[in-house]
Parts: sequence; structure tokens; C-alpha cells
Amino acid sequence: ISHCGMASAQEALYFHKPLLYLPAMADQADVARRVADAGAGSVLDKHAISASGVRAAVRSLLLNGSYARQAAVVGAHLRAAGGVKAAGDTLEQ
Repeated sequence: ISHCGMASAQEALYFHKPLLYLPAMADQADVARRVADAGAGSVLDKHAISASGVRAAVRSLLLNGSYARQAAVVGAHLRAAGGVKAAGDTLEQ
């Protein structure tokens, strides 16, 4: 479960972990929507949150294998991008 900041979202997906997001501010809602659109996570509405809703969302992430599969797909793309080394090489070019 994450607030869905860009860094935490990328780190989780890099390691192929689907996430349940509860965005609170700034760009977090946009990042959460993008992850949800990729099928790699699910978004909770902070204005309509309940213990039973969180429980149901967590169960869905754990029992529905499509979230884990899509997190692995996104993670593979992140790994293929090359990370810090590729960013440094691009800047030097």
C-alpha cells in the first residue's frame, strides 16, 4: 500500500510488486491512474476509504494474478530502460 509518489511506484514495479495506492497530493493521483491503467495496481479513493474497502482491495491484488503479471511487465520495461547508467550516458551524449 503506497501514497503513489513516482519514486515509490517505480521502485515497487521495478521489483514486480503490484500496489494498492492511496494518493494524497500533487502528482500522486496521476501516477496512481497510470499504474492502474497499466493493470499493475489498484487505486483507493481517500474520500471514501474504509477498513472493509481496503481489505477487499488487498484481497483482490493478492488473489487476482493479473496484477502481478502486469507489474512484472512494467518492471521489465523499467529494467530495460537501463537505470542510472543509461540516464548518465544519455546526459553525457
